[in-house]
Amino acid sequence: MVELAVPADWLGSKPEYYAWWALRKLGIEFSYQYPRFGGRLLLGGAVIDFFLPHYNLAINIQSDYWHYRDAEMRASDAMQRVQVESSGTRVIYIQEADILENPIFYIQEAAKGQEHYPAWA
Repeated sequence: MVELAVPADWLGSKPEYYAWWALRKLGIEFSYQYPRFGGRLLLGGAVIDFFLPHYNLAINIQSDYWHYRDAEMRASDAMQRVQVESSGTRVIYIQEADILENPIFYIQEAAKGQEHYPAWA
């Protein structure tokens, strides 16, 4: 397990920081909290945790609290995935526990288009 010190001025979650760190360490160009379709709107918008333009790839970190707390959140994630993928951008989800355990491995896997997302999620 990697243990990184999250800077006090970091505005995202700890798992997002681990992904940010790994992307930087690997030298992969990305945008953090990338708005699509108008960004965070009540209906229709999306914010991608990490957008990798050279891969045309969206990476979202699936934290236990924000993404699994209820059926509405899971449905919202599923709808966002369909929306982003229908625009031609591949979406890869990385689980909170995975990115905290081995950020380099899971970012490398995502960059290759490999997802380790459980079928039950």
